Amino acid sequence: AASSALFADAMRSDHPVVLEFYSRDCRHCRGAANNMAALAEAHPGFNWVMVDCQNPSSRKLVEEYGVGPIPHFAVLDRAHAVRRVEVGQSGSRRVEA
Repeated sequence: AASSALFADAMRSDHPVVLEFYSRDCRHCRGAANNMAALAEAHPGFNWVMVDCQNPSSRKLVEEYGVGPIPHFAVLDRAHAVRRVEVGQSGSRRVEA
């Protein structure tokens, strides 16, 4: 997404958060990234966090948020509770709905 925050920084804020779980070699993830960049610009009050599922340091987050197929989007409210989950390239278009 356009301006990705670090997970720890996003979780310290009082802003809602969108976690975008992806992989660099996933073509659906690349397609979704374009949609998410536009959403990030349209919704500057959210923190947008990119989580690379192939990075070993991301394993805990992948497990914590139950990530299976990617791209996977978790939308967290201001208290950082999961409010919705969308999966797949089309999920990137439904995040805003």
